[in-house]
Amino acid sequence: MKPISLLLPLATLLAISLPPAACSAPAKAARQTTVGAAARITLISGPVEVRSNAKTAARPAQMNALLATHSIINTAARGQTEIQIGSTVLRLDAESELEITRLDASNLAFNLHYGSAFARVNDAASAAQFELRTAQGRVSLQDAAEVRVDAASAPDASAVRLFTGNARFVGNDGNNITLQSGTQLALRGGNISTTPLMSDEFDDWCLGTRSQARAAPVSREYTERRVVNQSDRSWD
Repeated sequence: MKPISLLLPLATLLAISLPPAACSAPAKAARQTTVGAAARITLISGPVEVRSNAKTAARPAQMNALLATHSIINTAARGQTEIQIGSTVLRLDAESELEITRLDASNLAFNLHYGSAFARVNDAASAAQFELRTAQGRVSLQDAAEVRVDAASAPDASAVRLFTGNARFVGNDGNNITLQSGTQLALRGGNISTTPLMSDEFDDWCLGTRSQARAAPVSREYTERRVVNQSDRSWD
C-alpha cells in the first residue's frame, strides 16, 4: 500500500488556518464596492417610471429600488423623484427624463434628455466625478456644489443655475464657460447669456424653502440602513 501524502495544497492550508472573517474579506469588499457605486430611489411623488435601458419597457418606480448604468428615470406631469448615490443627491422635476450614462467608483455621469434636474454634490471627490450632459453640452463641477440644469425647454435650449460652488459648462460648439455661485447660464441656439440667479418653485423645494407636503416619505427600511455623514446637508 502506498503511503498517504501528508502534504496539502497551500490554498487548502490557508483556508483551514485563516479565520472566517479573513476568508470573507474579499467578498465583503466586493459588496461594499458594489453598494458604493449604486444609485437608489429615495423619494417618489406622483407618477414616476424607470427603465433598465433604452430598449426595455417602463415600469413604475419603487422606493429603494437600485439603479445602475443605462437606467432611465422619467417623471410625468406632477411627478417628482429623488435619487441618492452616496452623499450625492439628484432631484427631478415633473416632465423630466434622466439617464445614468456611467456609474462606478470613478464616475457619476448623467444625461438629461429633457426637463429639470437639481444636484447637490457634498464633497470635492464626488464633484470631480460628476458630469451632467444635455443636447447642448456638459456641466462639470470644480468643488462641492448645488446646481440645476434644464434641457429642451425650447429647441436647442439649455440652462444652468449654480446656487453654490463652482462649475464649468463645455458646449458642443466648443464654448468653455466657468460659472460661479449665484449665476445663471442660458443657451438658445448659438446665443449664450449669463444673468443673476433666479429661482422658482422647483428650486425652492430642492433648497428646502417650501413645504414638503407633496413629497412621499422615505421608507423606514432605507432610513435604518443609511449611514449618515454629519457633513452632508439634509433634504429632510
